[in-house]
Amino acid sequence: MPAGGRKVEDPRPIRDKAYMSKSIRKLIVYLSEHGYDRSISSQILTSPTTKDFLSIISFLLASIDPNFKFVGKFEDEIPAMLKLISYPTTVGRSALTAIGNPTSWPQLLAVLSWLTDLLKVRARFISFPGTADACVALRDHLLRCRDCCISRAGDIPDALVPMPISPIALLASTSMQR
Repeated sequence: MPAGGRKVEDPRPIRDKAYMSKSIRKLIVYLSEHGYDRSISSQILTSPTTKDFLSIISFLLASIDPNFKFVGKFEDEIPAMLKLISYPTTVGRSALTAIGNPTSWPQLLAVLSWLTDLLKVRARFISFPGTADACVALRDHLLRCRDCCISRAGDIPDALVPMPISPIALLASTSMQR
C-alpha cells in the first residue's frame, strides 16, 4: 500500500468485457510466443482454475527471475512479490482465494496483463549490453510507464513503450565519456 495506508484502486477498466478480452488475447499471444508449455485458450482464461492461474503467474515471474518458485502459501507470496516489483495497486489475499470468481478474476487478469507488458518492455532492453546508466534509464522509463498507467486509467501507451533514447545511443554516449 502507498504511504498513509491508503489502498490505490486500479484505474484501468479491468471489469469491462472488451478490456478483459483484449487482455486475454494479449496474454495468449505472449504465452504462445514465449514457450509456455501448457494448453492456453480464451476459454481457459475466461474462468481459470487456481492451477491455471498459478501456472501462468509462475511462468511470468520466472521470466523475471529464473530462480522463482513458490515456497510458501501463494496467497501470501503473490502480493509480496507484486509489491517488490512495484505493481501499481494492491492485490488482496481474498482475490487469490477465489481466482476464477467473477469478482476476483478481472483484478488477477489485470496483474497478468501488467506482467506481460513489463516483460515486453524488459525484453527490449535485455538484447543490449548493459551499463549502470542503461539500468538507471530503464528504471526511470519503467517508473514513467507505471505512473502513466495509474494517472491515465489505461494501459501503457505505445508511445511510452519504446525507450525515449536508444540503448545503443545511451551506451555510445557513456563510452565516449570515459
